[in-house]
Amino acid sequence: MLITWNIPFLVKHTNVTEIFLSRLIEEGLTTHEAIENHKSKHKCSKFPYLVFQEVDKEGKDVIEKLVDILMETGNFAAARVLSPTRVKEHKNEGGYKKKEVPLLSRLTENGDPCIEEVCTDGCVSSKKSSEEPDDPPFSIKVVPATKLFKGENIYRISSGSVRGQALIINNENFQELSSRRGSQVDVANLFSLFTQLGFQVNVKEDLKRSETLNLLINFSENKVHESGDMMILVVLSHGQEGGKIITHDEKHVDINQDILRHFNNENCPSLRGKPKLFIFQACKGDEWDMGVQSRGLSCKTETDAKPFDIESPPGSPLKDPTWEDMVISYATIPGYVSWRSPIRGSWFIETLSAVFMKQSHDTNLRDMLDLVCLELKQRESTQGGKQSSMYEVRGFHKKLFFYPLLKLPERL
Repeated sequence: MLITWNIPFLVKHTNVTEIFLSRLIEEGLTTHEAIENHKSKHKCSKFPYLVFQEVDKEGKDVIEKLVDILMETGNFAAARVLSPTRVKEHKNEGGYKKKEVPLLSRLTENGDPCIEEVCTDGCVSSKKSSEEPDDPPFSIKVVPATKLFKGENIYRISSGSVRGQALIINNENFQELSSRRGSQVDVANLFSLFTQLGFQVNVKEDLKRSETLNLLINFSENKVHESGDMMILVVLSHGQEGGKIITHDEKHVDINQDILRHFNNENCPSLRGKPKLFIFQACKGDEWDMGVQSRGLSCKTETDAKPFDIESPPGSPLKDPTWEDMVISYATIPGYVSWRSPIRGSWFIETLSAVFMKQSHDTNLRDMLDLVCLELKQRESTQGGKQSSMYEVRGFHKKLFFYPLLKLPERL
């Protein structure tokens, strides 16, 4: 998995020559048939990615063999990102004389600082470019609301100055995995955003699995939710396929079983009937979305399913569903990586913060999340990577407005 996480950097800093490919085949890291298959079916720009993905599928000792091949063929920067110790040993033995500089101090061909960093959650930063300059993170300034929205299909908000509680869990540093540089920018953006939206914000960082589970239980059982109108929970961390979040001690927390379940109507009665927003900035796999050529076409789909009605048995008591009033927003779709800049933070959180900052005064939550998806569509990494966010709802049948900085009447 270390290779997959670092594929963007490996591709950029590896000269994939015939000699390099031959050595991979000789060491059993790939096959001639696989190489020819990739060449015949895919574009040249995508070929190096497929080569490294193929190498990552092979058995043990892969890293050691690949690092040796990279050094043999002069690709020392790529070798160093996989095994700094092995490259250093090679240098001490007199096999490598070129002076290496720290990753963030490397220069591009025109002399500009290159901040192209491969992060170990599969997230990759964007290099300095005219489309996405590496300016300092923007300042959060929420547009105040000026009007109320009323109706049976709108969540009711009380007149209190505090909308509810917001908890941010940020795992930036890990025991073995490299740190998630730029995550502090996400925390700062979200803290400022939620505070201006009227939430009491609490931030917890670098939690072990046991600490995470205890925190979630305590947060879900906190009676302070009884006086709030809603709740927000954010998790910023490494992630894996299957809805797994990686904790500081590199154990797994399951999004459904270990997180969301604590906040359903059965386990969290204090938030029953109140909107709950969950935001997960984490990868959900190792796949890269390289995008497809836009055709400017749209299509409409219909279903042949026959509508049906379900009636409750006579005399059955009225009940609320166990899972209700939840919106779960993910940085990326299942199986794919998400992208993060060490300077500006993750694409998803930066985009979400910007959309909420500008639109929350008169736009409901789900419409804003749709706008986040549309904004993300416009972004592209220097390697051609794209990202699609997504969200799901569980019994979220009403519209939620945040009414930032607006003094509300006694009851809406």
